Amino acid sequence: MAKVLLLTNTNGASAEVLPSLALLQHTVKILPAEASVLIDSPVMDIVFVDARRDLPAAKNLTRLLTSTGVGAPVIAITTEGGLSAMSADWGVNDVMLDTAGPKLMREFESQSVRTLQRSLLQIQLLEKSGLVKL
Repeated sequence: MAKVLLLTNTNGASAEVLPSLALLQHTVKILPAEASVLIDSPVMDIVFVDARRDLPAAKNLTRLLTSTGVGAPVIAITTEGGLSAMSADWGVNDVMLDTAGPKLMREFESQSVRTLQRSLLQIQLLEKSGLVKL
């Protein structure tokens, strides 16, 4: 079971942000969508950011999360209308519609984790080769 961190300012269950999340047996921790969560954030396998309503705030948060090296794939959850605002400068690993079903969520999670693992392996190989020093 994956450990999921959901960052949202919605006063409700995770099912309100992403209904299919309630159908999976993941451990879900819900925290406010604000920068202060970076101070003492738990170790998670994947981070979902609620980008359904306040797009500018969500964009700032995702950029902050990816620039500080959160250590887990960051996925923005948005509506169909919000897709038009998404771009590479959000810094997220992927985007998911709030209407996504559980099968699609499992695929996103496993794909995002594999991508992160490949990136970390590539960084380690570059460091060992002496071409790059981090």
